[in-house]
Amino acid sequence: MSVDVAHPSANLTSKAMLHEYGRTQGFWPDGRVWKIQDYCIKMQGVQYSKSLKRWTNLKKQLPSEGIPQRSLPHTFKLVSWNLQHEERNFGERCATVVEYLQDILLDDDDDVITGRPVPFVLALQEIPKIQFGTILKIPWIKERFSVFPEGPQTWPTGATYGNITLIDRSIPIFSASMFWYPNSNMHRTALVVDIIVPRANSDPISSKPAEGRTFRIINTHLESLPENVHRRMDQLYWLKRYIDDRDKWVSGVVLCGDMNALRTEDVNVVPELGLKDAFDVKGKRKREPGDLGVTWVHPKGQFPSARLDKILYRENKEKYEMGILLRAGLGPLRTEQINQPVSDHYGITTLVRIKVKGYYRRAVD
Repeated sequence: MSVDVAHPSANLTSKAMLHEYGRTQGFWPDGRVWKIQDYCIKMQGVQYSKSLKRWTNLKKQLPSEGIPQRSLPHTFKLVSWNLQHEERNFGERCATVVEYLQDILLDDDDDVITGRPVPFVLALQEIPKIQFGTILKIPWIKERFSVFPEGPQTWPTGATYGNITLIDRSIPIFSASMFWYPNSNMHRTALVVDIIVPRANSDPISSKPAEGRTFRIINTHLESLPENVHRRMDQLYWLKRYIDDRDKWVSGVVLCGDMNALRTEDVNVVPELGLKDAFDVKGKRKREPGDLGVTWVHPKGQFPSARLDKILYRENKEKYEMGILLRAGLGPLRTEQINQPVSDHYGITTLVRIKVKGYYRRAVD
């Protein structure tokens, strides 16, 4: 699918807009009206078919479709990582990240209730358009994940890189969409994928048909640079339509990715959106003393390091909880052949746990 909708000019975030964050329509410079719904794009995912030896469209499911209760994931590991869109050695850098993530998966204990491996959700940013196929060729991804979107043709016109969300194939998918930020001069977007999880307090090992719920995972990359703080405010307020969805089927919402949190406003807006920061979650596993959660380091040290990447969530203590936030790729992680950092960003990871019967806080926290 290819959608050709031009982006509004920089005038959309003028001083006149500072108290109108997240407005749902406006005017183009030539007087035409733009509406927010023009930027909400239905998204198709793909899975690799071993029998057909190609990627095929993913079949979505309904929470009420009668999926066996024991087939639904009540715990999943979420990883967010900006892989730096520079094409130089991207293939090797990406392969190094994948190998690292596979090691994390192998090191994890199986689910303490079901005995099955804990599924993965990977939210990646800054995947070069020309390298989208590189992701699809990786054996682990072909074997293990559903991929959203189906290709870079769904990214905004003119985008040279974008976001990809990988969902463990064991997790049923309800719906998926992409939101193009109308005010972005950098072709930034949010990917929204609703997965199907068990209802809180349900029996996770029952073979009976489940009355499932959806859990919303938003993978985003907000506008870069300190001077674009007001664009980022708009972008976050536009996401409120996804965050505030009180449909009875939506049991939880997580917003993750590169937030480019460079100014005080970027920090203060989080509670205004009704969100919590997973960095503030307490657990048994302790961070190193003085760990401020830095996730971005300028390669040449020209700018101060910062916590640009975040996992935010809409709190619902009765239905689910977040694990402690940890950085991935500490070192930072480097490629083996050319000893190059895989990215200028660290990855970040946490566990999301639905409070089913037999649930308790895992010791790994």
